Amino acid sequence: MQLITLFGLWFAFMLLYSLFLAGFFPAISGGYTIEQFTDSKVWKDPGFVRALKITQLLYTVVGFLLPACIFAYLAHPRPALYLSLQQPPKGNQLLLAILVVACALPLVGVTAEWNASWPVSKAIKDLEDMAAEQTKLLLKMPDFGSMLFSLALLALLPAIAEEFFFRGVLQRLLTQLVRNGWLAVFITAVFFSAIHMQFLGFVPRVVLGFVMGAIYYLSGNLWLSIAGHFLT
Repeated sequence: MQLITLFGLWFAFMLLYSLFLAGFFPAISGGYTIEQFTDSKVWKDPGFVRALKITQLLYTVVGFLLPACIFAYLAHPRPALYLSLQQPPKGNQLLLAILVVACALPLVGVTAEWNASWPVSKAIKDLEDMAAEQTKLLLKMPDFGSMLFSLALLALLPAIAEEFFFRGVLQRLLTQLVRNGWLAVFITAVFFSAIHMQFLGFVPRVVLGFVMGAIYYLSGNLWLSIAGHFLT
């Protein structure tokens, strides 16, 4: 029932997010409709790029952060304790978590190359290419302020929101359900990768999810997996 509640919250908030895009995207993009989202001709318009950043921000907050926080609030009188946020990590723990992530990156690279070679349909390949191009738009950083904003939008906020949802809540619930911590880490990593809906990056994201889940499982401190996620 707790898993059903969590995914029910996630589905409800994603529905709200979709309705917002359908109703308000033209207002925040300067007149573009959501149907033009895949039209590369409009990607150079600053208004569209600004709208893209707003939708990315909302997707992270509405899709992952709010469901996790609300679930933690409903599940425990002290939500921060439920999410294992009550203690800041020690310096040696933080350094070790960063080293673990750094050591995993070569494996991530190898699996990424292997995964990218998988035969896929042209439709899937086009979607992957479109996502890559839109990411490049978000990563344009002509000045220091833009760099800070991009770090917050694409690194810090997703690290917090996704770790809250996947490791802080989902992995905890799966551990209770399957009664095997490492199996729960793996299942959560698969969910984590699948929900990003990028087929050609599925395997390396499973590896990264497993590393973040292992850090949390062994330390019991969500701040450490958040730090690892941010570094990645």
